[in-house]
Amino acid sequence: MIQQNVKKHLLNVVWTLQMPFMFFLGNTVEIEDTGKDYGETCIICYGMLNTRIVVVGYVQRGDKRHIFSMWKCHEEEWKKFWF
Repeated sequence: MIQQNVKKHLLNVVWTLQMPFMFFLGNTVEIEDTGKDYGETCIICYGMLNTRIVVVGYVQRGDKRHIFSMWKCHEEEWKKFWF
């Protein structure tokens, strides 16, 4: 599954999960995902990872963020927040 994610989205998910502070300590825009009732609050977070804008979906469980998805941000997505 991880290799498919890397191939599809051109992001190394394993590396990113090992270094989450690099993403979350920078400037981010977070939006609650209210599209469905997932049984817990899901957050969609836009931010920078190195020189690329990425989107991370996560849930907050206690003091930890559990990342369930990550993809490179497409132009129509980032224009909502940066223009």
